[in-house]
Amino acid sequence: MAQRDLKHRLEVQLNTNKAKNVIIFIGDGMGINTHTGARIYKGQKNGKSGEEDSFAWENFPATGLFKTYSVDHQVPDSAATATAIFSGVKTRSDVLGIDSVPAFNACYPDLVEKHKLQGLLHKAVANGKATGIVTTDRITGGTPGSLYAHIQNRDWEADSDVPEYGKACPDVAKQMIYNDVCHSVNLFFGGGRSKFVKKEDGGERNDGEDLILTWMKEKESLEKSFSVLYDKKDLDDWSTSETDFVLGLFNDSAMPFELERDSNQVPSLEDMTRKAIQRLKKGPNGFFLMVESAGIDKAHHRNWPKKAFEETIMLEKSVQVALDLSDPKDTLIIVTADHSQSWTINGYPKRGNNILGYVYDVVSKRYIENYDGSFSPYSTITYSSGLGFKDHFTNDSKKAWEDLKTINYNDNNYRAPSLFLRKSATHGGEDVSLYAYGPWAHLLTGVHEQNYIAHAVMHASGWSNNGRTSKASFLVIFFCVAIIFYSIRR
Repeated sequence: MAQRDLKHRLEVQLNTNKAKNVIIFIGDGMGINTHTGARIYKGQKNGKSGEEDSFAWENFPATGLFKTYSVDHQVPDSAATATAIFSGVKTRSDVLGIDSVPAFNACYPDLVEKHKLQGLLHKAVANGKATGIVTTDRITGGTPGSLYAHIQNRDWEADSDVPEYGKACPDVAKQMIYNDVCHSVNLFFGGGRSKFVKKEDGGERNDGEDLILTWMKEKESLEKSFSVLYDKKDLDDWSTSETDFVLGLFNDSAMPFELERDSNQVPSLEDMTRKAIQRLKKGPNGFFLMVESAGIDKAHHRNWPKKAFEETIMLEKSVQVALDLSDPKDTLIIVTADHSQSWTINGYPKRGNNILGYVYDVVSKRYIENYDGSFSPYSTITYSSGLGFKDHFTNDSKKAWEDLKTINYNDNNYRAPSLFLRKSATHGGEDVSLYAYGPWAHLLTGVHEQNYIAHAVMHASGWSNNGRTSKASFLVIFFCVAIIFYSIRR
């Protein structure tokens, strides 16, 4: 295996073609721990020990590490990290598409307008690309919302989510319909239908507006063909060759976990990715596509490792679709995470031990020794916080945790233990990995700030500042040249 990997690396040649197409996959919460755990789980599902298995992106020629902290937090949220990835600017946690000057949870439309960020989606539209957003979250959620929305609180997804003092600021759903860049986005696939529908029709909006109908009327006025999709059958029947614009809202809220999804009613991430690429490929100038697997994060927040691993496997299937439908000569594919989750793979479990199970020491051939000299099993996977504390803690004064040998670890709803009780487990703050394939992928090797990703993509695509250099950039360049000249003269 090692010699095979060496041969593969020696054969890698730098690709400096212009990236006609860009596909960015975000595994929300897919830190290195999730990558490793899901890899083992995948292998064990296939009857192997698991540790030696791999994901499709592990064969990509470029790998890097990216620092995820936000302007105001060591451990970030998805809004700040996604804004960094797609805009090239780090910002505060819990805000979307604006820099760090406007305060969180305030409503100052003029200030937002002054400090809003225009990132990869805007660059793609400006360069005539077909564009699309695919997610298993609400389409108004933190990661997809960062591409098009500009708001001081990510949770203001519908007008009913906005407090009275914030009513002057349009909610995220409304921005998705009315913001200038969104008029040109060819494809939206995800959940969150209720954010667009008025309350009297079963939605969440108080303003009486049906935003889906507004979207349709706008396309009609422009004499553009369009489709609105609501379920798996709609997606299957939709013809990618006959539609200029498509809006797919496949669930009222976020889409269900893969282990809970009705495959006859709800499309998978793989299904949506395939249709999205088939449609966007028809654009003569290339395309930009963001695909998010949101369920990884949502499962970890509830201490559900099995569900998180299944979501990761579905992400791989979606990446494989992209590889099958694209050419690395002109398509840059990136797979990364926005942040990690705070859990660990513990102890010294034997090779091939169930990644969801408890630790058995292969050397001593017994369970792990406790502080009092006794021996008992403990979970290989342990979270730092979350509901797993409540599920496993006992009132027995002689033992804090229930007998783990009695637990069915393969149950879809099995919660791993956690150290602190919280309604939701927290994110992790460590660097996340990135895997790149295609034009200029080598720019994404090494260790970088997370906002570097957008700059690398813009360079690979030829979008950097649309050929314009800012005054600040000129000053930096002038200063550097002056220093070099002075050094030479000395």
